[in-house]
Amino acid sequence: MGKLRTALVVGLLAGATLTAEAQTETQLGDIYSRASSAMVVLKCAFRGQQANRSITGQAVCIDKAGTFLTFALDNRVRPEHIVRCRIVVPGHAGRNVAAKLLWTDAETGMAFIQASEAHNWSAVKFVRNANLAVGQKVFSVGLMPNDPSHAPCVAVAYVSAVLRVPELLVYVTGGKLTGVGSPVFTADGRAVGLVGRQPFLSHQLAANRKFTEVGLKNRQESAFFTPADEFAHVLEHPGRRKLPWFGALSVQGVGFTPEDAEIRRLDHPGLMIDQITPDSPAIKAGLKDRDIITALDGQPLELLATPELTARNFQRMLFRKKPGDQIKLAVVRGDQKMNVTLTLSAMPPRPSEAPTYQNAGLGLAVREKVLLDQYLDKSPTANVPGLIVIFVRRGGPAERDNLKLYDVITTVNGQPVSTVGVFRQIIGAAMEKKPGEAVNLLVRRGEQVQAISIQPPRAPPAPGGIGE
Repeated sequence: MGKLRTALVVGLLAGATLTAEAQTETQLGDIYSRASSAMVVLKCAFRGQQANRSITGQAVCIDKAGTFLTFALDNRVRPEHIVRCRIVVPGHAGRNVAAKLLWTDAETGMAFIQASEAHNWSAVKFVRNANLAVGQKVFSVGLMPNDPSHAPCVAVAYVSAVLRVPELLVYVTGGKLTGVGSPVFTADGRAVGLVGRQPFLSHQLAANRKFTEVGLKNRQESAFFTPADEFAHVLEHPGRRKLPWFGALSVQGVGFTPEDAEIRRLDHPGLMIDQITPDSPAIKAGLKDRDIITALDGQPLELLATPELTARNFQRMLFRKKPGDQIKLAVVRGDQKMNVTLTLSAMPPRPSEAPTYQNAGLGLAVREKVLLDQYLDKSPTANVPGLIVIFVRRGGPAERDNLKLYDVITTVNGQPVSTVGVFRQIIGAAMEKKPGEAVNLLVRRGEQVQAISIQPPRAPPAPGGIGE
């Protein structure tokens, strides 16, 4: 009798296992058939500072009009930098379709690509709230790497943790996901996320007059995906969106220890704001440097593992809003507590978004100054009008004639310059009318004014470079 019971139990377990395997196969098949026809290979060539560059990556279709979403492009690449862009439909006869870069979202780093030719595109529709739980089975659909036909493939894994960094990030176990740009689905077929290069874990640090991104290493990508909760609001926005801005360059967590809270007379940890820019929403609302924000729209600030994460989460909440929206802040100023209402404006252009121009013949690249330069740049040239040198080619004419990175060019051949359009026009006219003749620059380098004459090569260089 004991052996019979054991046999029955083993049989039942085996039957249950077979049933689960059959269910998984059905789920995989359904999801594969829906999503594989929405995946394409993106191939783009764009102008870099030293030479034309190219990228290849995955993209997923998000509407029937042929709009594609990808993480393959660096968010510093703008539409005017693109030399050539095509998408390849998977298959041995892979159809090539012309495409163009529409925009890159400044918050998430997601690039939007538009196919220029009609096709029967299949689209993936992402849900607004993923509501994922630990132990939940998820599937991702991508394209086989290093396969000439770019064959679609599928992967299965299980949610191991839902992290706050402060953005939501899902870690998986029991398998790994397909490549960057792959949509992720639940067993019932909901599109709940994207395998990304983790742009939501990266953040921009202001240093040396520019923003530098810090992010996860590539080897970790197949173990994480970003749930749709973190980007659905971007997909719902028609066209390029402007990020909101309240006007403080520095937001620092305070009151996170009992001693600090007592010194600052805080009942709840908060965020101290500093470097408030003139004519910003914060100034107009009466806020001052070193004011401490303790609540947003009536809710106390959510406290995360560190003061830095709490500050980033505050910025994350602001990015869910749009210019023109009103927000209410609870503020502590010394012994005084107050409620402040302010209207968000559009974020001013960042240095990475400034218009740029490169001249391959002279071996240099410049960009325009933006409002934020006045506050990020701590050098004596912060308020000097002109163009900032952002690239000097090693061994090129500009380097040989002593032009330096971060010099501010104020005049070219005796004419003041503050836009790349004027700079391009003056340089182009001079090199066309008098090829081989030196271009005379006046630059500010710290407290000093330098006169620099750059002798261009007589033979025109091969074209290339951002802005050319």
